[in-house]
Order: sequence, then structure tokens, then C-alpha cells
Amino acid sequence: MMRTLTSALVQVQFYLTINGRYVRVTTNQLAASNSAEVATKLFGPIMTDLSELYRPNASIKTAEAVNGDTSLQANIVVQLHKLYPAVFAQLTTFYQQYQQYTVPGYEQVVTELNWYLAVQRYTQRLARMNQLNFVLPTLVELGAPERIEAGFDLELAYVQAGKQTAVVPNDYVLNPNEQFLIVAGPNQGGKTTYIRMIGQAYYLEALGMPIPGSRATLHLASHVLTHFERQEKATQLTGLLQHDIERLAALYQTVDEHSIVLMNELFSSTTTVDAEKLGQLVLTHLTAKQAHGVYVTFLESLAKLPHMVPMQAQIIAGTTTCAYKIYRCSETVGTYATSLLNKYQLTTKAIERRLKHASQSNHA
Repeated sequence: MMRTLTSALVQVQFYLTINGRYVRVTTNQLAASNSAEVATKLFGPIMTDLSELYRPNASIKTAEAVNGDTSLQANIVVQLHKLYPAVFAQLTTFYQQYQQYTVPGYEQVVTELNWYLAVQRYTQRLARMNQLNFVLPTLVELGAPERIEAGFDLELAYVQAGKQTAVVPNDYVLNPNEQFLIVAGPNQGGKTTYIRMIGQAYYLEALGMPIPGSRATLHLASHVLTHFERQEKATQLTGLLQHDIERLAALYQTVDEHSIVLMNELFSSTTTVDAEKLGQLVLTHLTAKQAHGVYVTFLESLAKLPHMVPMQAQIIAGTTTCAYKIYRCSETVGTYATSLLNKYQLTTKAIERRLKHASQSNHA
């Protein structure tokens, strides 16, 4: 076997030597007489029997522990260190000189790159499983038309991923001279999902992320401010109305013309008359600040204020089933209430008809 190895070494025509940035190619001057010496030098440190070179698993020496590692790779490096002490000395010097060296912004770039790649994998998975789209929005100046086509709520898409129930996309449009969308409609009709969709879009846009939708044109919001209804708890001594007012006072300190304000069912703990008056005050104050946003409410009269856009959660015609589509309407009307009245025969005409029938029956 040593003879075979010697013959193989003699047949080598060129040697390639790499030393840092330098590469040297030399012709093989190895004679058969000293080829055995070269083989011993190359393989002796790790082989127990060079005649067993073609059966390495049977002839590799028991690896010595190197920093707790007994792998063959670690021991090869140890032997290389013995063969080329000068090169490894340079490596040690380089390490000691630059071990504390940092590139400004490098760690931030690595962290953010990992985040962006994770977002890309997440959005691609959601898009594939739900047959939905993500898009990088086009930035426009404040006051230009803003739009999201086929948007959706990220959390809902995650929950519905892979299920047979499809996620219903919705559009968002805010034209010049429009400041707030007033969204009304039945409970569980998709109103809260819709307002979350809009908040997520502006927030992700500010991070430079793709947003849910097939096409989008938005301005860069300075803040995304939210006010969602708080559940009352016995441990919280303040009432819901007081808590609403305190949160709004804090919101007023931050809001500006570039802010997006999202409000969901404000003042639900008070009477309808008080809720309407307070809602008008809030919207008047925010429009004076030139803010924009969405107000989800059961108070349809708020849509009649200046710069407001009435919107309605759609129900399937002739039923009380929600379609989960939010659409613009000339004015917010009690569509869902009308459907309930029709379903249970409680309209004015139905009641009059039954009373007339009852009266005729009594006379008979």
C-alpha cells in the first residue's frame, strides 16, 4: 500500500500552495526515493498505519482532546499548527489585534436584516396559504388620495391560514378633504377587523415592510394612535367614561396633522345622547388638528359632521348574515336593524297587518 501511495505522489504534476493572499504553483520535483518521507510527513500525525491509508476508519489515531473537542477536524488543525507555526502566529496576532474591532452599525444591520427576512418568510407563507397578497405601498404627500386595495387583518389571516373559510379582503379609501371614516353596522360584522387592518398598514409602512393588500398608496404617518374599548374590571377603580376621557386627553397631547387616529366604540358606557355629544366634541377637536383616521361607532349621526365619510358593515341581502365587507354609503342607515325587523315581522307594516287581522278575527 505504501508503494501504491508513493507511486501516486510521484505522478502529481503540480502543487498549489496558498498563503494568505498569495498563491504559488510549482512543478512536482518529488522523486520516488523521498516520496515515502513526504507521505509520512503528511499523514503520519493522524494515521496509525500508513499501509491502511485506503481504510481511514480503521487506521485513524484516537483523537486527542482539543478544547474539549476530539473531532478529527480539530486534530488536523493542531497538526497544521505544528507544520506552519509562523502562519498560525500571524493568525493569533491578527485575532488579538482586532478581537474588539466593531463596524459602526453592523450589529443593527444584522438584527434588522434578520427581522426583515423573518417578515418576508412570514408574509410569503400567509400569502400562499390564504391566496392573499402583500405589497410595498407607494408613499404620497399628505392631502393626496390614499388607498388600500384588498387589504386584510394580519392576525385574522394567521388564524385562518390553511382553513376552508376564506379571509374577506376590504378596501380603504381616503380622498382629499376627507378626514375620518365613520364605520357603523352590526356586531361581529368586521368593523374592528377593518380598523385593525388600517392601523397595521400604516404601522408596517413606517417600518418599510410590505403591507396586506394588492395595491396601496399612503402617506407616512407620524403616529398611529388608538383608542379601543377597555373591559371594566373590579380592580380598576375608575369608571369606563373617566378612563375614556383620560386616554383621549393623553392622545390629544400627541396628535398632529400626520397622525392616524383609530377609535373603536367610544363612550359605550354612557347614554346615547351623551355619547353622541362627546363623539362630536372628539371628532371636532381631531379635525381641527388636521388628523385623519377611523371611528367605529353605533352612532350613525356622527357621519353627518364635516369631513366625515359614512361607511357600513354589509349584510347579505334579505338576511341577517354578515358579509364582512365594509363599504361606503351615502349615509349610515340601520340596514341590520331593518333586516332584524323584517326577519321577526316587527316592521310598522307587519305590526299593522297583524293588528288588522286580529281586529277582523274579533269581529267575526
